[in-house]
Amino acid sequence: MSALAKGIEVIDVGEGKMLTPQEIVQALIANGWRQVDIANRTKIHKADISRIYTGKLKKVFHLRYFALINIINEPPPVGVIKPTKAIVKKKSAQYLKGFAAGVASKEGRHG
Repeated sequence: MSALAKGIEVIDVGEGKMLTPQEIVQALIANGWRQVDIANRTKIHKADISRIYTGKLKKVFHLRYFALINIINEPPPVGVIKPTKAIVKKKSAQYLKGFAAGVASKEGRHG
């Protein structure tokens, strides 16, 4: 059986650090990717992405593994990133401040 047919469990990414497919998928999800987006981008079935994520599928073929590696440093697709509560609070405060300033300037002109 060739090395390609056997699949791989880990890859050396330098400095002795080895990433498993599960670690890669978990890192992508932590960075805002959804499983369906990973599946669409890598052409790996969504069910396999789920199995990799949960650790039920430990070995993946080289082509799938390198497809995962290739998107590690890519930002998640547009519209996937969900704003945190801090960002929502900041944007709300900026909006209200701008709204209050607009109201105050209109009152000054018309009052």
